[in-house]
Amino acid sequence: MRVVRFVGGFIAAGIVGVFVAPAVLAFAGLRPLAVHGGSMAPTLRSGDTVIIRNVPARILAVGDIVTLPGWDPWGPMVTHRLIARSEDDGAISVTTKGDASAGSERWLLDAEDQVGRLVVRVPTLGHISDFLSLPLTRAALISIIAVLFMTTGGSKRPTEKHPT
Repeated sequence: MRVVRFVGGFIAAGIVGVFVAPAVLAFAGLRPLAVHGGSMAPTLRSGDTVIIRNVPARILAVGDIVTLPGWDPWGPMVTHRLIARSEDDGAISVTTKGDASAGSERWLLDAEDQVGRLVVRVPTLGHISDFLSLPLTRAALISIIAVLFMTTGGSKRPTEKHPT
């Protein structure tokens, strides 16, 4: 019975972490993103999670790892290293390139446009968050917790013995 409660508690803590951690990060002005693809290897690998903070484009520097919207506004974001930057009358031109990519991308930004800048990389967490974000996975975990709670009877209180 202790094992069942331990496993149930472990799963419940995991679910709370999946839902609470992003809210705490957002409150701190940070955003987690899963890395898909190997264009930034070996610095960032597919399956890693990057934590980014939005900063104004005017403070970006060559060498920063930045996240920008891809060419398709509904598609994935692009996280690459900033390799060149120039400013002309409030417009900022930046060139980015994946560490493992041959080609580069050019972006034209306003000085106050918000750009995601890498704060920290968390290895492998992207695989876990992708798996846990699947609706079927979430439904299964909630069902497991419900079954564990029902089979253990919730919280049991010790019964008092009355003298006869």
